[in-house]
Amino acid sequence: MICKIRMEETERTPKLLVDIHNAGKSTFTGFMSTETGFAIRVDAKWYHWLGGTDVKGSIFDPGSVYRTSGDLSDRSWGSLSDRGNLSFGIELLPGDHSIQVAIWLQGLSSRRRIWITSNILHVTLAGR
Repeated sequence: MICKIRMEETERTPKLLVDIHNAGKSTFTGFMSTETGFAIRVDAKWYHWLGGTDVKGSIFDPGSVYRTSGDLSDRSWGSLSDRGNLSFGIELLPGDHSIQVAIWLQGLSSRRRIWITSNILHVTLAGR
């Protein structure tokens, strides 16, 4: 499995674009949405979707490619602090940032669960 991310600059907030390619021989299932089954790491801090979802599971056959996107400004992304406190939203202040995603998938026949991690994307955000 190969996962690559890139950013699309918009007028408001950068949009995270995610491409997942099943380059292996196994079929996987998962929720192909950045809101479910995805975790986003920004500057060494992991965020998970804490909002509502309405997604259907997908079959991810060998050779298939799936593309999705994520809104990093959505306040439903949340994380836990070192003290166990829950915070909402991803802080994307002007400056340099590193971003990575991890996707949870499950083997269709083996029921083996795997996390796929993307490349690390380095972005510089100008003041807005």
